[in-house]
Amino acid sequence: MISQHPGEELLLDYVSGALPEAASLAVACHISLCPACRAEAGHIEAVGGAAISRITPQEIGADALAETLARLDQADAESAPVAEKARPGAQEDELLPYPLRHYLPDRLDALSWRKRRKIVDTAALDIAPAGFITRLMRIHPGMAVPDHSHRGNEFTLVLEGGYTDGDIHFERGDFQAADASVDHRPMADAEGCLCLVVLDAPMRLTGRIGRLVDPFVRL
Repeated sequence: MISQHPGEELLLDYVSGALPEAASLAVACHISLCPACRAEAGHIEAVGGAAISRITPQEIGADALAETLARLDQADAESAPVAEKARPGAQEDELLPYPLRHYLPDRLDALSWRKRRKIVDTAALDIAPAGFITRLMRIHPGMAVPDHSHRGNEFTLVLEGGYTDGDIHFERGDFQAADASVDHRPMADAEGCLCLVVLDAPMRLTGRIGRLVDPFVRL
């Protein structure tokens, strides 16, 4: 049962196309798993469409269509061919939200996982926006991510298992947004947790030890 969702403003930015690609991916994956947010996104689109239909049409130059088509042709000519990516297995097709599958070069176990402190394993995803960190994170069973805050925004979507943060339990499909005002220590369930994590700035370790090692460690 999905109980944690993106805020209304974040949904509005997603539907309007205002979110950077990495953040948009996190919201799109949640929407693909959450009927309630999928319906809300559809409602926002309908309201936006109705508003656009009331706008008085403006005249454009006679050569506007030709210029647009010329620009599209130029963009196509400059685009490099995209290699076809391997498809995940059937079991991972069920696990991974549809928007995420196209960002994976291969199966999950074929990604370059980095072990960090025997607490979490992370695998970076290659997504375009500069300054963003996008990765899959496996929190080991019963382990807690070290106390940390954020230098920017963090969006987390649970793909498998779950974790507890304060008084809130997050499980598959749940979405968490955190920023510099949040200092937390998420702890994985007994079966562990697999998440999609998107940050627009590195985490900032807190706590007595965390503050000492933060300049040298990046989660």
